[in-house]
Amino acid sequence: DADLAVLAKDETVEATCKTTAGDQEKVQCLPLGRNVRVVLGSVPTRLGKPQPNNGVLEVSGRDEIKVEYSDEHTADGKLNQSRLRKLSVAANGVVRVMDGAFVDPIEGVVVGKQVNVEAIDADRDQTDDADWVEVQVKLYRKKTAEEIEEEKNALAAEKALETESSELVIAEDAPDKPLTKEEQFQLQHRLIDQSKLLLTETVVEESSMELEETDAEPVEVPAEQASIDDLSPGDLTEDQPGQSEFVELVETEAEDTSIHTGLFQGALPVRQSEQVIEGDSLLQALPGDVVRIEYVDQVNITAGPRQLTASAICIEGSLGDVRVAKAQISDEDLRLRTQLKTAKALTQIGNHYKEFGLEDPARIKFQEALEVAEEATSRASEIKSLVLEQCYVQLWEIYFALDNLRLAVAMSQKLMREFPESTFIDDAMLKQAEIARKQAAFKDAIALYGSLLKLKASDLRDEAQFGIAECYERMAEATTGSRAQSYYEKAFENYQKVYEQFPDSGRVGDAVARAANYFYQRQDYQRAIDVFE
Repeated sequence: DADLAVLAKDETVEATCKTTAGDQEKVQCLPLGRNVRVVLGSVPTRLGKPQPNNGVLEVSGRDEIKVEYSDEHTADGKLNQSRLRKLSVAANGVVRVMDGAFVDPIEGVVVGKQVNVEAIDADRDQTDDADWVEVQVKLYRKKTAEEIEEEKNALAAEKALETESSELVIAEDAPDKPLTKEEQFQLQHRLIDQSKLLLTETVVEESSMELEETDAEPVEVPAEQASIDDLSPGDLTEDQPGQSEFVELVETEAEDTSIHTGLFQGALPVRQSEQVIEGDSLLQALPGDVVRIEYVDQVNITAGPRQLTASAICIEGSLGDVRVAKAQISDEDLRLRTQLKTAKALTQIGNHYKEFGLEDPARIKFQEALEVAEEATSRASEIKSLVLEQCYVQLWEIYFALDNLRLAVAMSQKLMREFPESTFIDDAMLKQAEIARKQAAFKDAIALYGSLLKLKASDLRDEAQFGIAECYERMAEATTGSRAQSYYEKAFENYQKVYEQFPDSGRVGDAVARAANYFYQRQDYQRAIDVFE
């Protein structure tokens, strides 16, 4: 809206989101920059019964979402005109074969047991009760070499007949069109048995570990006595007031017996037999057969329906009982990785706000990112997760974005101390060097950049070389006389090393420009031209 260009800094525009089921949420939209006609805002969505004005838009697969904005002044002089956009609820479905606990995807089915099938499709959750979806479970057996050869000959004959009837002229040496993966599968396998399977919407069980509470009182540590470990992560997080509204929301959800997960599960017996009985509700299979699950995702974010498949090989014996425990750890790691991605996204949004000069919205996003990253770090440390290493990396990026350089250094040092073999060591060293340079501790920064240059396997050596040159240039700008001239010469030498030793670096352009500028300032124009050439 062109009128939005007159908005003051941090002034918001309100939009309303309504669902046909009755939920309603207001969204505060912030300007994309100064003197622009675009504002942005968002509200999270989830499956569930409508709870108006709780900050989350609860939807179901049958809902239509109406997004409304009031145009206060139009070009033809009208006032407060409603602008409406209608959206349908859609999600890309997933289908897979699961282990017996429905925790971990697997690629094998034990003959004599059952095949466990799971589909995730949020837009198929359409009522408060347990909804259902239908999948086709098909059993394929590999063809013999003779059967495959006969099939190829039949396809070749059919293709020749089509070419002859179409009267198209095709060169004899023209390459054959390669078969798709589906065509290759059908060429090598034949359908033996099939059955329909109804999957029922299932409640997701919460981990009991996440519900545990502790009675331990937090220990206060005076700021002047706090160690590095005490300072990181989290001393920027503000204390939150009493969460009475949150408690009420939790109590309301506890009384809710409806099912809104979009997670559908079911199982079909697989018996070992060569003889197939048509029309029964199980599969007769042999070891080596392929069980294939087919599901049509009618509503999704693409233009049309999607055919989804998942396959598993029939085997003899057992898949083992260790898988469930391992899957729980994997699932917990997945949750932590998701939290880290959320923290990273919030940090990036904050950085964009910061670029536009919107300091307050930027800091809000950084604080949100910090809270998410701290929670993930605490949990990862508790369960000794491998994700802890990445948590430290995300935390130092947030601290750096918040200009809390002390905690950023502390976090990177903690990473190097606890994970000396980490692949993020060079990132940590680079971040410490950048912080030292930002604090005008140029000699310390040069030493850190130099240490990074010694890591021959690092992909950041070009950044370190460029950083050394920048430090010398800054040192030259801060002094005068012969010392300044000496620093400028060292800066030029290091910029030259960037484009000579790291010709594929993204820093080459800047390095060449600054090296040429060195000669330009000395009025040695021919040397400047030589550098550019």
